[in-house]
Amino acid sequence: MSVIKLSEVLKSERTGRIDSSFFTKEQLIVRKLSVDWPKLGSYCKRIVCGPFGSNVLDTNYVDSGVPMLRPFNLRGLRSDAAEIVYLSPDFIARQGLKTFKRGDLAFARVGDVGCGVVIQAEVTISPNVIIASLKQGTINPFFATVFFNTRFGRLQLEGAIKAVAQPTISTEIIKELRLPVFSDAFQMAIQQSFINSEQLQNESKRLSTQAEQTLLRALDLVGWQPPEPLTYQRKASDAFAAERFDAEYFHPSKQAALNLLASFPGITVGEMFRPIRDLWQPDTACATQLVRNYDLTDALSPFIDATKHPILPEEISSTKKRFQKGDIIVSRLRSYLKEIAVVLDESDLPMVGSTEFIVLRPKRQSIRIEVLLVYLRSMLPQLIFKWSQDGSNHPRFDEKELLNLRVPDVIRSHEEEIFAMVHSAIGARKQAHALLERAKQAVEVAIEECEAAGLEILNGGI
Repeated sequence: MSVIKLSEVLKSERTGRIDSSFFTKEQLIVRKLSVDWPKLGSYCKRIVCGPFGSNVLDTNYVDSGVPMLRPFNLRGLRSDAAEIVYLSPDFIARQGLKTFKRGDLAFARVGDVGCGVVIQAEVTISPNVIIASLKQGTINPFFATVFFNTRFGRLQLEGAIKAVAQPTISTEIIKELRLPVFSDAFQMAIQQSFINSEQLQNESKRLSTQAEQTLLRALDLVGWQPPEPLTYQRKASDAFAAERFDAEYFHPSKQAALNLLASFPGITVGEMFRPIRDLWQPDTACATQLVRNYDLTDALSPFIDATKHPILPEEISSTKKRFQKGDIIVSRLRSYLKEIAVVLDESDLPMVGSTEFIVLRPKRQSIRIEVLLVYLRSMLPQLIFKWSQDGSNHPRFDEKELLNLRVPDVIRSHEEEIFAMVHSAIGARKQAHALLERAKQAVEVAIEECEAAGLEILNGGI
């Protein structure tokens, strides 16, 4: 418990925060510790919020072009932790959208606020991202990104949240964030750890892509394109049998994918895996038992593990699904994001996630979950999921579409090869995460040692 004076509460008027979480001991310690650190705004040549009104952006995505960053792209400290969408250079020019470059700092403006560094040569941003472009020769952007992901940086970001309909930060708040400045050598050491981690992440992605290409070659689908006719017809009996009347459900691309899979000997996902509907209620859970709570965007990464920070049940407001190591989780919402992941977490803490996840657990004689992961993220299943979505505000496909999906036997003959690639990808990802964790720890230890020794950080204590 922390006790503060009313005058201190009144000082927080500029932040709009009078809630107790703004005055926890950790928040007070960080604000006192950082009072003499330079403000981020003093290092920036511009701090820019994304354009207001995203509807026009959402309807103009292209297959390749300039990447557009959204808040969930900033997980993992860099700007590609999830599926990135693209806008054409011509569209960006017509709309007058700003672009940014490698080394710029990107902050999520809403929701789970956080910081990542741009790693692409050029990007644009969605309305819910803020970019801080640093002046040349001021502070190392990779060091700054690592710092804002330490507890000293995260607490500042959490303390800067405006309590509106959803957690929000502004460009003015970003300017006021403070960070320490260590020696160039120390900052370069942090940068090198970041770059080494980046190389391992890229290797993990390369191996995952190689695994998918191996699967496509096994199915003789390299270069295959689905039909896209302007018109098509289906019988009324088909609509009655499917209990669906919308044209999308009977799209020829979906039918072509189903026909292709039917031409292979195989069995369905439901014959090898069973759906798990084990619900978890926060109000009946042990109040002191930490739990890892995964939302849908966590499954943008194909591997769910212990990198998710555990929280108390009181911080969770809705019913969740429980899952365990060895499960595969599939989001039935927004199929185009491929929110499909294997659960790798080996900790003893309970794991829960959104009820929009379909949780699959292997039966005996199933294919490896890592191989199913690659298959579900590949072309034919994705086409089927895409054209099986309903027409609601939050399009989702039914669990039966997944359970009835055929898995060709030919994939089994390449199972060990695909598994080896995925296993190596998992190993590279773990090493990449470990490097970033060590970099964050190094920054935290440096701050603590300077504070304990009474050193002036600005004068090159480390």
